[in-house]
Amino acid sequence: MRARRADFAGSVEPRVGIGWSRHPSQRTESVDRGMFNSQIHIDAPCVRLGDARSNCSSSMRGRIEPPSPSYTVTGPVPDLATPIVNPRPGTPTTERVALGGIFFASAAAVAFLLWLLYFHHPPPALARQWIFLPQLNALLNGLSAVALCMGLHFIKCKKWRAHRASMLSAFGFSSLFLISYIVNHALRGDTPFPNVGTARTVYLSILASHILCSIVALPMVLTTLFFALSGQFKAHRRVARITFPIWLYVSVTGVVVFVFLKAYAY
Repeated sequence: MRARRADFAGSVEPRVGIGWSRHPSQRTESVDRGMFNSQIHIDAPCVRLGDARSNCSSSMRGRIEPPSPSYTVTGPVPDLATPIVNPRPGTPTTERVALGGIFFASAAAVAFLLWLLYFHHPPPALARQWIFLPQLNALLNGLSAVALCMGLHFIKCKKWRAHRASMLSAFGFSSLFLISYIVNHALRGDTPFPNVGTARTVYLSILASHILCSIVALPMVLTTLFFALSGQFKAHRRVARITFPIWLYVSVTGVVVFVFLKAYAY
């Protein structure tokens, strides 16, 4: 097809295209944006002086500034309205291995605690050692409950660092409680509650719910912590909605159980 002639000398006729162009005066640049796998094509215009057949040759008799080049973006464009914060690392296989390890470790810990409570019978001489451990257990449970409530308050106020510090503190208090609990029962075994009617019924009901929730809470706490530390915040929030009330109930009822034992058994 014959090129169109310019209507007057010094006219500017831009040629803008996408990709490759057959016109020799046009310049196409392709910038590969590897992050989004897109391409940007920049086509410089053609400036014609006098005859249209001159085709932007070097016989220009004056300086004419060409218009700004056009930009055309092809390929998928990311949704920049939603920031990518700490993308999900690892592979599904790694995640399954981690969650499987949490499950088996929790099952082994629960089996050991059940053996310690109901099948381990320490010698009576050890019962007089470290008699402060029940009070320490109650203190650690109370501190864990306080830290959990503070963590909930901070996350509602969107104070992420304070929330992280509070929840790690709650996990630390609960871990220390577990160690102190194991040592206490290894020394003196289970503490029987005297038969005093209604108080015994209430105590056994609270103790049963406390033990059952503890069995459920252990793997859930570890799973919630794993999702938080690995940056999987969507999964962390989904599991934390279930973990938080169970964890808080276990911490509070741990103090209540100590109060009952202090009033009737110790």
